[in-house]
Formats: sequence, structure tokens, C-alpha cells
Amino acid sequence: MALAMRTATIAIPQMRPDRSTYRFTEYVEFPTAVRRDSRQGSVVDVVLQSFDLSYTDWAAHNFGRETVRLSASASGSKVAVTAEVTLRDENGDDEFSGRITALVVADLEDGAEAGSLEVRGAGTRTAGRGDYVYPPVSVRNVGAETVHSTTVTVTAPHGMTFEDGRLYLSDTVWFSGHLSSDRRTLTVRNVRLNLAPNATAWMWTGLVVDNASPGPHGVEYRVAEFSGQGTVQVV
Repeated sequence: MALAMRTATIAIPQMRPDRSTYRFTEYVEFPTAVRRDSRQGSVVDVVLQSFDLSYTDWAAHNFGRETVRLSASASGSKVAVTAEVTLRDENGDDEFSGRITALVVADLEDGAEAGSLEVRGAGTRTAGRGDYVYPPVSVRNVGAETVHSTTVTVTAPHGMTFEDGRLYLSDTVWFSGHLSSDRRTLTVRNVRLNLAPNATAWMWTGLVVDNASPGPHGVEYRVAEFSGQGTVQVV
């Protein structure tokens, strides 16, 4: 789950309303697609932050009860925020304008919120055949928004297999993933990076050197759609 938020501002134009319900729509854009649930509904919601009315004439003000109902629907990365507003001017002679501010919360597809990440090797690790080795990479958020969670896929080089299905972000924080049948691909979903802009995290996983030839070998880490390599020097 990768939650993201946007603010939608909906303008109510100057009007002299009766007791009808008026409908106004504004759009917000997320980095990529909003996730869909098992019923193919968009996983998005909207809450009211403020509803401001301003009188634009000098008539006597005879407002009754005003109501605002908000709804949101997504198409890909674009979310339509609709406000249904009932403005009950009792005698129909008051003119006013207004503004609605709403908070839109969406669950994005894996990697969608990772607007821009930089994945780099964080040093070479040396090992011989039969050894366990833990080649790390650094992950830096070079985008403008916090990256909360995403999918990480790690691919082992020929002659190496994964020790287990764990991906580490520190000595005490790790996530369990799925290993392929040949134990050379590890896929870990919902890795909670919680990386603010310009922040850096380090990640690593354990490998067993089976029959890899001597020399340097790259271990590919794919974080969302961004890739980098850790390095194992086999001796």
C-alpha cells in the first residue's frame, strides 16, 4: 500500500441560488495510477477541509441550511472530486460566491508514488564459494514527495542463490518476500521506505556463493522502476 494525498480546491462562482443542488467538479493528479480493489473500484476517498461562503451583495441574508456532499472517482492517475452543494437562500435575493477545500487520499499502485529514486551500489563485498554475503545498495529519494512503500525485486547473478526471502533496511528492520523456484529472484512487496525528499536508505539481502566464477558480480536491486547494483567480488 502506497498512500498519497492531494488537496482539491473547488470554486463556487457568484450566483443567486434557489434550493436546488449544484454540482461542481475539480481534478487532481497523482504520480501514476490509483489502485483498484477486487471489485475494480478505485481505492480513493475525499474529506471536507473547509467550506467558505462570501456575500457579494448588500441584500438581507436569509440563508437556511447549507449542505455539502463530496465524492471521488479515479481514472488512471487522475481523480475527479465532485461537490454536491445545496444552498438554501430562503427568499432568493442573496448573491454570493464560495470555495470548498477537500483532502483526497488515494492508494497508489506499487511504485507509483516513487516519483524519482536513485539506486546505487554501496560498496563491494568479498566472498568465496560456500560463503554468505550481503551486498548493499543505497536508495535516495531525488523526487519532491515522500516515498512511503513500494515493491523491490532483487536478482542474483549466475552461481549465487538467496539465503532466505528477507530484505533488510537495517539490522532490526526486514521484510519477507517471495523467492522464485531457482532461488535467484526475490520479490518483496509493500516495502515501507518512508523516504522524505533527499533522504537515503540502505538495503541488502543475503546470498550464498554456490559456483560463481572468480571476479566481480552484480546483484540487481529494482526499487519500483529504478535499478542499481550491489557488487560481490568472488575470490
